[in-house]
Amino acid sequence: MIKSKTILEVNVGERVYELSLHPESPIGEVFDALCKMQSYVIDRIKQSQPPENTPVEEIPKSEA
Repeated sequence: MIKSKTILEVNVGERVYELSLHPESPIGEVFDALCKMQSYVIDRIKQSQPPENTPVEEIPKSEA
């Protein structure tokens, strides 16, 4: 079986990133797919960050 693909390719630094698409993909669906991928990546970034409500020690102000 022979298949055709459309590949979007981007270079970031020394790495190459590719998105493989059906050749007849409507641009609106490509946009929707990219938004879902972006949302997934943003969620993963948020999960990897320490909680924001970590107590921070206050430094007393010196009197002048």
